[in-house]
Amino acid sequence: MPRSVLGHLYAVCSYLRMIFARRVPSSGSAVLRPDVVVCDQVSACVPVLKWGVARVVFYCHFPDLMLAERSGLLRRIYRWPIDTLEQWSTGKADTVLVNSKFTGDVFRRVFPKLADVPLHVLHPTTSLSRLDRPLEGSLEDLGIHPSGAVFLSLNRYERKKNLGLALRALELAIREVPCHLVVAGGYDVNHRENVEHYEELQNLAKELSIAEHVSFLKSPAEPAKQQLLHSCRGVIYTPANEHFGIVPLEAMYMRRPVVACDSGGPTETVADGETGFLCAPTAESFASAMVRLGEGPESLAGDGGRAGGRERWHSSPGTALSASSTGVVFESKEAPRVKESAAGVGRSTTRALT
Repeated sequence: MPRSVLGHLYAVCSYLRMIFARRVPSSGSAVLRPDVVVCDQVSACVPVLKWGVARVVFYCHFPDLMLAERSGLLRRIYRWPIDTLEQWSTGKADTVLVNSKFTGDVFRRVFPKLADVPLHVLHPTTSLSRLDRPLEGSLEDLGIHPSGAVFLSLNRYERKKNLGLALRALELAIREVPCHLVVAGGYDVNHRENVEHYEELQNLAKELSIAEHVSFLKSPAEPAKQQLLHSCRGVIYTPANEHFGIVPLEAMYMRRPVVACDSGGPTETVADGETGFLCAPTAESFASAMVRLGEGPESLAGDGGRAGGRERWHSSPGTALSASSTGVVFESKEAPRVKESAAGVGRSTTRALT
């Protein structure tokens, strides 16, 4: 099924693909007839899924209606039935999970008709095994020859990630401490915004006269990302009101402090002054944190940073959730899993639909 029709109707095609995907867990084999289906992309298929399974869990990463453009009357008319369907179909799930308290607050605000729907926070995680692999290569192998403390910005080349903030903060920070910024992000040559924003950031670095203090990398491979996290003094995470944010978790696991905006998901994961700094979204505030890290020890987090991050993470109510309404304990999204029932008889199958 196509992603679009002549470059348009992306949302409609996405909804139709998810409804079509409903056929997968309800096909002929009994193994593919789960007791619970976890859907974490588009809610349109939730009512359809309920025709054939006992329970449906919807994992809301962020309301889709908040991510869509609404410039122009035609676009608003186009979005109205889609937004209405999203709210109605989300409410049909047996259990609704959100990836952060921040997302939960937005959910309550934009879905007023779902005020009585209970929400459970289930924080995402990342693959820690890949971060524990032996290091490969060096910064020099990546074409990076820094002088001073290295800071890392790891995000997609998208304007909403506010990467220009990191450059403006660097311009102020280098007046006080020698440092170098590595901007590494997801880059798709077929994605117009990636191409345009990459050029915009390069031009901004030249305008600020910091080009020699910045390295830009496109879609670094996993070993390169691991080397960057290992080599940096701290991670600069610039998105404001981020839904959750996986990068701060990876940084703290690697014992690297995080400088992030004091809004959204990072406020739930970064311990201000312990595993990083939560800052106002201004160049001055970010630069102050960078200078402090540049002048201080190798890592604010230090050897205790990973332990502190783990303690904060494991004590969070969102790291594990017993969804009593579905009768299963959600421990992972990675694969269909079969669990023995509490009584030791019978089996319950959970399947993820993404």
